[in-house]
Amino acid sequence: MLTSNANAQAPTNEQDREQMVKQFGFSFPALPPKINDPNRPANAWPSDKSNLEENWTDSAGHTITRSGYGRWNNYSDNSIGLFPGPDSSKLGNNILIDLLKMKDGTIIKTAEQLWNPRQPEILKDVQEQLWGVIPTDSLLPKVT
Repeated sequence: MLTSNANAQAPTNEQDREQMVKQFGFSFPALPPKINDPNRPANAWPSDKSNLEENWTDSAGHTITRSGYGRWNNYSDNSIGLFPGPDSSKLGNNILIDLLKMKDGTIIKTAEQLWNPRQPEILKDVQEQLWGVIPTDSLLPKVT
């Protein structure tokens, strides 16, 4: 039979992350204050000028954060740049990824072409450019 402790509190996200980092033996680098970080985005500033270590913003009001490893992130597709879409010179529009054109320039004309050669290219781009890639097992710590 399971019992619960009404007074027990669940750990915060930060406490949970710190415990996981400790168990895996990871460590975060010593980072300079955000205001002095040479890698901070050029057109960004603190959202709250009285708290320089919280989230930052830009002129469009996008939230900009810095990870514990020092990487600056924004959450706006407009900030990552666009790739020309099909006939963008004629239509004047852009899309993030031209889904119907292979990297070698071949135009996709069938469902078979979309699913076999093109889909792996799209997945690779999304993993590498948007989500990030999980390192090979040789680079990961051993977990028991």
